Amino acid sequence: MRPSSCPDEACDGLCLLTSFLDHDDRPTLILDAHNHSRSEIFYQNKALRDFLGRLSSADTTQDIGEHFRDWASSFDATAEPADRTGAAANISFGSRNWTSRLLRCRWRVISAVAIDDESSHATKRDRSHDGAGNLGRESASVFPGTSAEELKEKAGLSARDSFSPSSLRRLDWIKDPPNDLPPYHHFLLHHDWASTPLGPITDWPDLLRQTAVTILSSPDPRLLLWGHDMCLLYNEACLALIGHKHPDALGRGPAHVFSELWRPLKSIVELAMHQGKATRVQDLQLSINRNKSLELEETYWSFTMLPIIDSDGAAIGALEEFVETTNQVIGERRMNTLITLGEKASSAKGIEELWSLILTSLEPNSHDVTYALLYSVSEDGVRVDEEPDTSKPKSCFLEGTIGIPKDHPAAIPSFVLTEGNEGFSVHFRRAWTSSQPALLRTDDGSLTDPISDLCVEGRGFDQPSTTAIVLPIPPLSGTSIRGFLIMGLNPRRNYDEDYQVFIRLLNDRLVKAVASIFLPEEQRRSRQIIEETNSRHDKFSRELERRRQEAESAEATFTALAECAPVGCVVFQLNGQPRWMNQAYLDLSGLKREDFGGDPHLWSSTVIPEDRKYVEEQWEKLVQGHDIQPFEFRVRKAWHLQGSTDESDRMESSWVLANAFLKYNEAGDPQRILAWLTDISHQKWSQQLQAQRLEDVLETKRQSENFIDMTSHEMRNPLSAILQSADGILGALGYEKTGIESHFPEAWVVREADTT
Repeated sequence: MRPSSCPDEACDGLCLLTSFLDHDDRPTLILDAHNHSRSEIFYQNKALRDFLGRLSSADTTQDIGEHFRDWASSFDATAEPADRTGAAANISFGSRNWTSRLLRCRWRVISAVAIDDESSHATKRDRSHDGAGNLGRESASVFPGTSAEELKEKAGLSARDSFSPSSLRRLDWIKDPPNDLPPYHHFLLHHDWASTPLGPITDWPDLLRQTAVTILSSPDPRLLLWGHDMCLLYNEACLALIGHKHPDALGRGPAHVFSELWRPLKSIVELAMHQGKATRVQDLQLSINRNKSLELEETYWSFTMLPIIDSDGAAIGALEEFVETTNQVIGERRMNTLITLGEKASSAKGIEELWSLILTSLEPNSHDVTYALLYSVSEDGVRVDEEPDTSKPKSCFLEGTIGIPKDHPAAIPSFVLTEGNEGFSVHFRRAWTSSQPALLRTDDGSLTDPISDLCVEGRGFDQPSTTAIVLPIPPLSGTSIRGFLIMGLNPRRNYDEDYQVFIRLLNDRLVKAVASIFLPEEQRRSRQIIEETNSRHDKFSRELERRRQEAESAEATFTALAECAPVGCVVFQLNGQPRWMNQAYLDLSGLKREDFGGDPHLWSSTVIPEDRKYVEEQWEKLVQGHDIQPFEFRVRKAWHLQGSTDESDRMESSWVLANAFLKYNEAGDPQRILAWLTDISHQKWSQQLQAQRLEDVLETKRQSENFIDMTSHEMRNPLSAILQSADGILGALGYEKTGIESHFPEAWVVREADTT
């Protein structure tokens, strides 16, 4: 929710804060302290609503929600001066400790201190082999009530006997253990204390036993340092701190159990032991070895160290009352990074300035950002300040680094993004393709040189970062990419859900920051695209209308030509039903338009029976997709020579020449059949007449030839007699017949005449 008085730039930063708190399991609210008379609740997360719901369920005598609002709204007026400067202040409500911080001199963030139950449960599972795996949180009772009468009623006491000695039971479970002893008490009672400097539990001094009973009855973490050896004793709520070192830590000194954090704690313990001074510490950073997945884990604790005085007045031990504030401190640190990034990014005037401001905003967070490399994306090796073209090759240019000098092998000036394995191109393409942050680890081989195990002095606790993240920076729409941020992660924190929320919010802020630079240009380009699209649409509409008119005109012209054509034109469906025909076809077939619509093969009935089978065969070939040649057939309609009444100028049927072909649609499937039919009856009659006249001429010639043959025969008969007489004379004279030509040349002439 956003009050009307909230400026846009403030709410923009608070959006990051509220987005983060939506995923936080600590009850949290934000007060708008702008009104000094009474602060208004600006935001409350789901964890707070659930917490208030549990309080209301446990106490139906009052309106817990209204009581909480009054308490929260009036807190600013009673805040300590240190709290007004932005430092954390501790308060209490509903049996929970709360911390308060003032941000930007206006926004007060009040959050309940979380007890890491999940870590405690995980620790219990890890130590299930030591006999304490089933320990329950039954060491203390927690009541949400806030009044003494309500507490008495919940505890089962009455006003008459609330402090009666006869009503009090023995609480020293060490000397007189009851049958319903909680599991953790039972575990401590049977622990091997004899092997520790504390000795058997039955031999403990009264003060140690009394202190042990007291801390074991507290629901909050309590830790006891006893004797000169500083032997440890702690209640069940401390298991989140002890971790996998439980139960070996019981009865042993902190220098041995917590060697990694004893140095910062030693001076505080000495104040209590040697000077008897109680010390209160807020959000102390301790790197402890309680998580098997991390050698050292970054944690934060707020505690009070109290000296324990024996009967002689000397300090015999120290009692530490503490709560873990790790989630709150780290959450606030990450939240401040996001808010700073949003504020600085909003002031950028250009993309080059924005790249610099992004690195400036991330640099103070040396724990969560151990190093960083920021790359912009270019086209064809040239930096661009507008929307990239996804079809062009892309390269990456280094815009700046955090913790890495420019001459370091990891600070690659540029490399090709869209191909090859140069630089970080493989990891960048993976993040670009998935549109999600890409996690790189050394243990799975994805985090390789030159950034594997990269250690930056003064950042990340001076430890090598074995995990990195690649954040893609795409535009708000489209599939292109504007840049990438590769960032080393905290070596002392797991990449858990809180860390993932921070990375998602950071990536979202980067995308929006870059988009804000390109937004005016994108809006101008969008308007230009819309105008060009509308212009093209109008142009296409006008062109379409012109072509439609041309098509209609062409269709009308074709229809008129087809109707006036002397040849028949018909369009058939594949089933034989005519879709369109001109008048010439109707005149040729002898049919009328109203005759069609029933039998799809009505046209075949106009073909004479002798030619019908042949025509149907041609039709089937055409339907099956075969090309056919023009073919002739006869129809029933009679034909006669125009202007003649002679019966020889008539035919009982008309001759037709058909040209037909199959028309296909855009998908390549047969669609219709087009046919052109030409009346060739006059041609056939002419051919028939020509054949008859040729036959008459040939008969006349034959008769003439017979007459000539008879006449020529009679003319050749006298000459034959002369030749016979000549042969007789020659025979009488004694000349050889074969040689007579050589003596009488005239005889050769006569013989030649005879042979012809």
